[in-house]
Amino acid sequence: MAVPSSYKLYSPSGSFLAFAPLIVAEFAGIPVTVETNGIEQSIALKSPMGKAPILETQQGEIIYSSRVISRFIAGLRRDTILLGNSSLRQTAAIEDWMNWAQQEIELPATILYYFVSGFLPLNEEADAKAKEDMKSALEVLELHLQKGDSKDDVRTYLVNSKHITLADIFLVAILIYPFTLVFDEVYLKQYKNTYRWFMNCVEEPEFIAVLGRIRLCKK
Repeated sequence: MAVPSSYKLYSPSGSFLAFAPLIVAEFAGIPVTVETNGIEQSIALKSPMGKAPILETQQGEIIYSSRVISRFIAGLRRDTILLGNSSLRQTAAIEDWMNWAQQEIELPATILYYFVSGFLPLNEEADAKAKEDMKSALEVLELHLQKGDSKDDVRTYLVNSKHITLADIFLVAILIYPFTLVFDEVYLKQYKNTYRWFMNCVEEPEFIAVLGRIRLCKK
């Protein structure tokens, strides 16, 4: 297969919204460069939504939002399992998990990250609500991962039993900062299957290429 043209991702440095597109690019072997300089001006000029990240093709076409960019890059290589095994069921399941992650985890994860990083002054009520929302989401994730294809199995990954898909990448990217800055390893190990799944993913070379070696939060 011919190597696709290179793409440029505009994103603030360290933004978790850039993680999923870049990890997908590693799995797919798609060259993507990251532009962080003058990001506010670039986004204002190139994005009618005024939000990062955005992906620019070699033809100057612009693609918006982490989720859509990730799906676009994955779709450039249909010979991978990133979008599932060509079954409608797996494709739908991947979309379901990405939608769930955006609706149930992205907001509380972002709030917690902003508080712990000092981007926002701590609001104890909002902090407690975000942690409770994260707890509820982790319980859903734990329940799903503890039920494998047979009664004696657990799930290795969210959708495909043997392969990482876009669903795993997208959800891990959102969880990076909560798991490394907010919730310590002792707390996370009560969700043992979620902990196992997360560590299995981030220890893959494609994740390491983007995130480096992940060290969980210690308190």
